Amino acid sequence: MTRKMGRTSSMRTIGERLTGKHSAGWIAALIFAATLTSCGPTSDSAPETTDSAPETLNTGPGGGTVVDPKVAPSLLSPAQIDQEEAGSPARALLEWWSAFQYADDDGVLKMTSPDVLNAVGANRLAQLVRLVRFNLPGIKIVSFDVEQDQAVVRALLLAYTLDKQGNVVEASFSGTPRSFAWAREGDDWRFDEQSYVEELLQQYVEELQNTDL
Repeated sequence: MTRKMGRTSSMRTIGERLTGKHSAGWIAALIFAATLTSCGPTSDSAPETTDSAPETLNTGPGGGTVVDPKVAPSLLSPAQIDQEEAGSPARALLEWWSAFQYADDDGVLKMTSPDVLNAVGANRLAQLVRLVRFNLPGIKIVSFDVEQDQAVVRALLLAYTLDKQGNVVEASFSGTPRSFAWAREGDDWRFDEQSYVEELLQQYVEELQNTDL
């Protein structure tokens, strides 16, 4: 019997995911997250600026918003996206994530499944993208599984702390395991993890109620 994967598989508990055949990958990824603590800048030095730290982010019609390059640790760079195989759900997740971080609401909507758009509302999701944008955490792909037109991508959501001067606090990086469901439509993968969008909507519910975005 073919095991169908999708939203049900992606919403299993973290413990169930860690006991599967990819447990070694999870352990390695968590070790990676721990090693990030030695890579962050010290509290008295500014983070190194890379191609992932532009001075402005495109926020759609109306122009750009000036962004402090010190947010660079969370922003995906083209080089990071290119590390994943073209056409894979892992690559699709990074492209969706980057579009979200750079407030490309049209891009996010195009890469989101109809089921999710119908459940949360396309306009609501577009508002969320324009509100959250570069505040979305950093992300690191761990592994993915594909079953016919369904996939689950496993990743670490990366977080860090800034000091009063806006520098990344040494040893403040951490990684939270998370799985994301994807559905294939034709040759393209569509973001199908409704629960994550709903979590963001809940997190920013007050701001969304008071926004004109």
